[in-house]
Amino acid sequence: MIKELENGTWRMSIYLRNRQIKRRYPTKGQAEYWFYRLKAGIAAGSVRDVLEEMEGRHGEFKTVGEILDLYLDLHCRVNNRDVESKESRIRLLKASPARLTRIPAEEMILGDISRHVAARKKEDKSNATINREIVVLKHALNWAVSNGYLDENPLRHWHKLTEQRMIHPSSEEFETAIARVFGKLGKEVKPVFVFMYETGCRREEALSLTRTQVDVADEVVLLPKTKTGKPRYLALTEAAIGAIESLPAVCPYVFYHPRTLTRWYDCRTPGESAREAAECTWLTMKDLRTAFAMRWADVPGIEKHVIQTLLGHADLSTTDKFYALHEQKKAVKRALSLQKEANLRLVKKAKEAVCA
Repeated sequence: MIKELENGTWRMSIYLRNRQIKRRYPTKGQAEYWFYRLKAGIAAGSVRDVLEEMEGRHGEFKTVGEILDLYLDLHCRVNNRDVESKESRIRLLKASPARLTRIPAEEMILGDISRHVAARKKEDKSNATINREIVVLKHALNWAVSNGYLDENPLRHWHKLTEQRMIHPSSEEFETAIARVFGKLGKEVKPVFVFMYETGCRREEALSLTRTQVDVADEVVLLPKTKTGKPRYLALTEAAIGAIESLPAVCPYVFYHPRTLTRWYDCRTPGESAREAAECTWLTMKDLRTAFAMRWADVPGIEKHVIQTLLGHADLSTTDKFYALHEQKKAVKRALSLQKEANLRLVKKAKEAVCA
């Protein structure tokens, strides 16, 4: 098929087995030339030779692997606070048995993703894990479109696999477990856990916090660069301020390792030891953030976008789906309470009308 694009160039596209080959040319004549050369190559069984000749003349067409490398170097390393997760998922994409990264980006089709999904399923990977890998690829291709490497994203019609929704404990179970774990933490590490619990911040946001970011007078902390790439504020409760002030200012970081006197790397070891001692191994550091959101979600009249702001989510659906979970039992009791109040008001109005 030959099609004229909005920028005045011409696109040639043709299906070959399970892949669509697409190329852009400055004139209609060039597009038609290679279109019919490919058709002749298919009939003669010499498609590989034609493709190699096309690639030699049009080296600007990049493979998916090249797009991912550019995306990592030119976008992620510049804009993302932490690129380790992106690097990890890009490595997995490159190692895919479906050989995704060898495919010219212009020729990728949804069938390539289906083969990747099937291969990852054979490795017993969950839908959530597979989704996160493909989302990185989709975002990289969107970036390539925005920067002129591609005309359109071949994954624009891809939909996420169905994920099993997490079942969280109740807020009472969270609070009980957190109290037990906090009781097993050493005094040198407990402040950072209390700070995360009180502010709902991410682990890296707490561990990398410096004293210049803290404004105790205004009861806020400024996070200049977050996971979303945008600055945001944390509200400081009395307990959060107490956690900050409980540690002497011996280094630029608020929370530091007692022996090295520099920031914690990940603070996993003391947290795991406390969980084991408290017999609450299911509780994770991320659950402190979830417990924070659940406390706010049960506040009558609270709006979800307020909780979204407190958590620093770019998308409200993330807040709604994974964090700000209302407890059904509390919601039902709240509804009954509101209904009783409404009935009392109606009875009162009826009595006033009779008396009048």
